[in-house]
Amino acid sequence: MKSILAELNELVYRLGAYDRMAVLMTLGLDNYIRRTYSREIPRCRRLLDIGTGTGRNIPHVKNKAESIICIDLSYTALRTCLEKYRCDSRIDIVCASAEMIPIRNSTIDVVLSSYVLRHLDLTRFVKEIRRVTCRGSRVILVDFWKPRTIGKQLLLLTHLSIIVTLLSFLTFPSLVVAYVGVWKNIPKLHDPLNIAHILSYLGRVEMMSIVDIIYIWKIEIV
Repeated sequence: MKSILAELNELVYRLGAYDRMAVLMTLGLDNYIRRTYSREIPRCRRLLDIGTGTGRNIPHVKNKAESIICIDLSYTALRTCLEKYRCDSRIDIVCASAEMIPIRNSTIDVVLSSYVLRHLDLTRFVKEIRRVTCRGSRVILVDFWKPRTIGKQLLLLTHLSIIVTLLSFLTFPSLVVAYVGVWKNIPKLHDPLNIAHILSYLGRVEMMSIVDIIYIWKIEIV
């Protein structure tokens, strides 16, 4: 069953609004955030981008890999991605699940996944990452996390319940009803240390935060 956030993303994809809403949701910081975590990606032969969506990561990583495999469960989002990058022969776009990746064993050098972890069965996801990567591969995972202090939780609540709702009304009025309920998902966000513990099955885990509510988990496969 899809989470409310996954269903909301699909609605935004269908309306062709995802790229603009990604900027609004992060108060204009979306490209800065993507540039920041993309710096952790080394040059490589094959890069797997999980949860590609409309392809917002691609401009930041396309010069670091000889080939990029992009997967997402949303055919609607991937259609937009294909329209953007159909002329780039290095990019393969596949509609597939992160929990059942259609790639041969030990063939991926770098895995990148942004804003997807909260939608997944982490145990199944980690097993698939282990299968498609090899010793020395790099994994970069990015997602929102629940702030530890009440003050920061209130700031995030204010952002999601008031600011995002107002911005969506000004830009995409049809999305207001959907975004009003986003704040209810704050208690469901993962704790970054719990995620790090699960990811340690893959190898050594390093963590860093961006703008205080977004975490990066960097793993070197052993």
